[in-house]
Amino acid sequence: MNHLKIINASRGLVHEYENVKRKLFNCNANNYFKRQCHQKSIIPNFAKIKIPTNSPAAKSTQKKNIKSES
Repeated sequence: MNHLKIINASRGLVHEYENVKRKLFNCNANNYFKRQCHQKSIIPNFAKIKIPTNSPAAKSTQKKNIKSES
């Protein structure tokens, strides 16, 4: 076993890939949750927005909501 050379791995690189993996799993979980809510016609709490109906922000939000539903 003299031909094997053991190299100390840098911990920074390992943690970088852990963070990427964690972000990927979190993104997939969010997409799955949104898809399930859409299929079951459930509105999650974070999507319930209270904006006065006559404001410009409310008008653009309603337009986007109509586009996403169709």
